[in-house]
Parts: sequence; C-alpha cells; structure tokens
Amino acid sequence: MGGIGRARTFDQMSYSCVRFWTVAAVIFLPATLAACTTHVSPPSKDTAATPTVSPTLSATVSAQPTSAQSTSVQSTSRTAGVSARPASPAVPSSTDIVGGPAWNSHILVITGHSLGGVTIGMSSAAAAHAAGVSAFTDVGDGVLQPAGPLGSSQPRLYLSNFAGQPASSVGGDFSCVEAAGSASGTTSVVTTLGLRLGDPAARVREIYGTAATFIPMPTTGGIDPNPGYVVHQGQFDLVFKLDPSQSRVIAISGGIAPMTPSECNG
Repeated sequence: MGGIGRARTFDQMSYSCVRFWTVAAVIFLPATLAACTTHVSPPSKDTAATPTVSPTLSATVSAQPTSAQSTSVQSTSRTAGVSARPASPAVPSSTDIVGGPAWNSHILVITGHSLGGVTIGMSSAAAAHAAGVSAFTDVGDGVLQPAGPLGSSQPRLYLSNFAGQPASSVGGDFSCVEAAGSASGTTSVVTTLGLRLGDPAARVREIYGTAATFIPMPTTGGIDPNPGYVVHQGQFDLVFKLDPSQSRVIAISGGIAPMTPSECNG
C-alpha cells in the first residue's frame, strides 16, 4: 500500500508539471512569435551614412540667389556702367544743322574739311562746280577767291593753301576753307553744332567745351596773327578766329591739321 501511494503521488506531480508547461506555452509562444516576426535588423553603417535629400527642397534652394551672388551681380553692373563712360569729352559727330551746297545759300555749313559743298581734296574746278561759281581766281599768297559777285560780298568766302599740311597730302588744290567778316542778310555761316560767324567768343566753349583748345595771339607777328580756338576733327581742324579783344568770332576756317588761328588767311 505504501508503494502504491507513492506511485500515485508521483503521477499527480508529473501531470501538474505537464499542465504547467502546456499553459506556459499557450501564453508565451504567441508573444515570442510576434516579437520574432516584427523584429527589423538595424541599418548597416553604409545605409546610415547616406542622408535622404528632398528633390523639391534642392530645387527650391538652388533657385534662390545667395547674398554673395547678388553682390557680385550688382558689382558687375556698376563696373559695366563705369566702363561705358567716355574717357574724355568728345564733339558730337551728328549733323544738327544742314545748309545748301552752293556758296550763295541762305545757310552755309562749315566743318573741319568743308564749306558748303566744297570739300578739301577737290580740284579748284570741282570746287567751283560744287560752290555754284564759274571759277576760283588766284589772288596771291595761295588764296583762291570765287569769281563774280561772291568775290566782294560778305561774308568773305575763299580757299587757301596757307594752312597745316600741303594740299598734295590729300590730293587737292587747296588745304583749307574759310569764311571771314560778318554774316549778311542773305548768307549765314554756321557749324554743324550751331556756332555762327560773328557769335560772342564765349559761345565756343559753351558749345564745344574742353574740346576747344585756346591758342593766344603769337608774339612773333605773321601775315595775320589772331588768337582763337582749335577743335580737332580727326585729320582736320575746325578753327575759330577771335578779334584782338577776344570777344567775337571774326572768322571760321577748316583745314588739314595741324592748324592755328593765324593760318588760312585771305
């Protein structure tokens, strides 16, 4: 009997252990399986080192100019503006006043190389045709004066070889043109910028500014010494002769450079 009781007690204890592990399995096995199936391996070192960049953000940032870029653009604009400015004052090249070619025109325009339709480099015959006169007459000292009524009218208009380089340097018969004296009721001699024969001397600087160089009257004499202004126009000079008091423009001439107010005398 004692052996049988001990055997029954052992069987009961074995049954209790089996039930315990069965219950434990039922309770903990699902949780363990869930933990195993939802576990994610930690990212590798290479994956963690690569950042994710938003394409939209990159495009937005690249479209925005930086402060340094803005400063660079503004600086470049200012530099371009400065470099576009002329280094020195220049006389406008466009013709604002237009006159007739014939020397009896109401308005006669004079430049550094022409008077009306007469241009330095012409023969005297071609010049006569352009001026609307029958011929030019040599009156001495290299001066060619138009034949007919224009020879004694005001203003005095003539060609000369007494100025600058010789006429042969441009292939013509004369090296300068000039209008002297005073304007008349029929003819007004004017530059392309509006300075007229007989104007006050101050008008030269008002119109031409620092492009007009003042040359005082020579102290060594000469055929017809004059003070005046010279405006360089490339190969030619435009000259404004002044009276001795330097108050009025008494003659305007144009000729082959270099010229002075004491040349191209008539």
